[in-house]
Amino acid sequence: MSKNAYSFYNLLQSKRIWVAIMNSLGIALLYGMRACLSVAIVKMTDKVSTNNITECGHQSTTNHSGEFDWNETLQSSVLSAFYYGYAFCQIPGGILADRIGGKNTIFITALGSSIFCIITPASAYINVYFLIFVRVLEGCIEAPFLQGTSVILNKWCLDFEKTTFLSIGLSGAYLGTVFSQPVTGYLSSLKLNGGWPLSFYVFGALGILWSFIWIFLVTEDPQCNNFLSDNEKELLKTKCVGIKTLKPTPWLKLLTHLPLYAGCAGVVGLSLNFYIVLNMLPTYLSQALGVEITSNGFFNALPFVMMYIGINFLALLVIF
Repeated sequence: MSKNAYSFYNLLQSKRIWVAIMNSLGIALLYGMRACLSVAIVKMTDKVSTNNITECGHQSTTNHSGEFDWNETLQSSVLSAFYYGYAFCQIPGGILADRIGGKNTIFITALGSSIFCIITPASAYINVYFLIFVRVLEGCIEAPFLQGTSVILNKWCLDFEKTTFLSIGLSGAYLGTVFSQPVTGYLSSLKLNGGWPLSFYVFGALGILWSFIWIFLVTEDPQCNNFLSDNEKELLKTKCVGIKTLKPTPWLKLLTHLPLYAGCAGVVGLSLNFYIVLNMLPTYLSQALGVEITSNGFFNALPFVMMYIGINFLALLVIF
């Protein structure tokens, strides 16, 4: 067994890896909260045409609409509102995570996002523009989560484990999308409480539960954690010295650093494809192909299954 393989085997037996796993579950729930709307909106605005033959032989068409008569422009605004807040608060979210630590940042963002998720159905019933406002706020409060992830996981892993820890954590984005799509499709097909609001209540409640489990079990400094063994604390001792004094951000160097723009271009390309599939595929399957709501969620989850497998497979290749 190679040195890296042996180290990876020891990592799997460690307790610190559970911080990465818990973080992955948190990311999964947050992505489930943002993704369930893309399937639920199909049911919320569903339009079904039925043809009726009158006694005189004339054909008439009856339209049965969902609860909300939103045109395509309004639907697009509802779906995109989250990402305006999410994009705007990325840099402030990073500053926040540096100031208050990864643990607290993750707790605040997860709890806040869960609350906004739960009130989403009520917001939709009040007014579509109020719903858009709520989605923007949800995006703002969820934005610092990944920055908090970077801060906390960096303290809980060794240098050669960073790729593994971040891959485990970030793969939760695909895992959450995989499960949220079919679950939302199934819940939307139920008659209970209109069906589609259930997914927001379920994912929101799970998010609140996860938030309090996280804040009670995880510590910013591994040395203060009661569940971590003395051997692991000693192993991480040189890494975890609390939140260091922050240095001024070298904005000029960053803005003139060409590799930064190359990285941004890659992220833009990945995100563009990811969110087009996430937000537009359910509507396309429903309106263009006539796929019913339960199957819609299942088919929409398939691309993200492959993404989840791919990101973890590549992380293993880096280690070995």
